[in-house]
Amino acid sequence: MTELKDAAVISKTGLTYQVRQLEEVGLVRRRVCESDGRGILAGLTPHGWAKVRELAPKHATLLHELFVNGLDRDRFAALAEGLAALSMHLLILDRLTSVPRDRYASHECAG
Repeated sequence: MTELKDAAVISKTGLTYQVRQLEEVGLVRRRVCESDGRGILAGLTPHGWAKVRELAPKHATLLHELFVNGLDRDRFAALAEGLAALSMHLLILDRLTSVPRDRYASHECAG
């Protein structure tokens, strides 16, 4: 859950609260990491995956209406190019200023 907290830019307490709420309605399940008893893993339940499949098309439609429809093809391409450059810049800054680690690909259970 630490990786999720870092990626979501949320406090550990806030993430724990949100995951607990999702767990209470059956969308996620938490378990202790087998390789490191200090870590907690969270994953979608079958009900959680069903909810994702139900809502994903509506979410995609909303994003399209809010963002894609507001720009012509050239402006949208320029926006995508600008966001890619910003993403690269932030990635470089993160690598220069943080402890080196691949927080997005790791499946380790460090606390």
